[in-house]
Amino acid sequence: MRRTFAVCACAFFAATISGCLHESSSSRGPDVPSNAVHTDERAATVDDLAPNAVSLCLAEVVEIVEHDWRPSDGNAEVRVKLRKVKGSGEFHEVIDIITAYGGGGQGPPPEPPDFLRPDTFRIGGQYWIAFASPHEFDKHPQGVVNFWPKGKDAEVEAVLDEAVRADVYRWSPRYDPETKLVYGRMVDEKAKGDEKQWRIQVKREGKVLWEEVIPGTIARWTNHSWKLDESAAANFPGKVPSCGTILVAETATRLGPKNEFGLSPQDVCILTGYDPETGARLTAKVMRQEAGYVFTLLYREYDPKTGEVEKETR
Repeated sequence: MRRTFAVCACAFFAATISGCLHESSSSRGPDVPSNAVHTDERAATVDDLAPNAVSLCLAEVVEIVEHDWRPSDGNAEVRVKLRKVKGSGEFHEVIDIITAYGGGGQGPPPEPPDFLRPDTFRIGGQYWIAFASPHEFDKHPQGVVNFWPKGKDAEVEAVLDEAVRADVYRWSPRYDPETKLVYGRMVDEKAKGDEKQWRIQVKREGKVLWEEVIPGTIARWTNHSWKLDESAAANFPGKVPSCGTILVAETATRLGPKNEFGLSPQDVCILTGYDPETGARLTAKVMRQEAGYVFTLLYREYDPKTGEVEKETR
């Protein structure tokens, strides 16, 4: 479904927005971000207001704290803590606004980004915030595509409010500029009884390539719980598809007496690697947790064409 909500008949589209993105910071007011769409040059859709956003929310600022981690090889930053009022997609509880980069022998530090400034937010203030895909860090290093103070523009707020009402970002879609893929996940509300499951969806240029229903609940046992693995060649040698990356997803579930892995009934986490373009299962790692540690019980690699097990390690 295209995220289109009428705002005004005279709205300008991509060319106008591009011009807004590059407007000099000297002509902006203190509440206007560097990529803001001005009232007289407004986008007509939520996609134009927040290109490739992963989620959208109306949030209240509850805390603003300054940190300086440079003595320990970190950055100086202002941490903004948020409370969600309403939203669609994944919610981020904090925004870190870097004011100065640390060193650490990693080469010259980049210039601090000027999109969000230390005085952008105010405690008690409410703001519409569109969060960025983690794959667009170079473009949005603070993790924010755009923001709008509540009450500043009724017409823009109408677009944003309708997007939240329609739950446009329910898949929390992550855009990857390298592959042009958009991958998302959401809890499956159609699960029956005590059965828990969630869904994966992958798209390219608006077309759904594949979907998968995953038994269990979304898990975060490892640092690779949900991502397009850009280091697939090193992490999954021999199983890297033509697009050069693997979609990794973790689910927490309980194995039944007769499970496909031939393991005893127990609570486990299954990390599965998929071909992101076709949905073919390439790898599976079954893990269990004990005393705060994660142990691998089984690792498998699969033939992407037949689904048959090619390799297994226990």
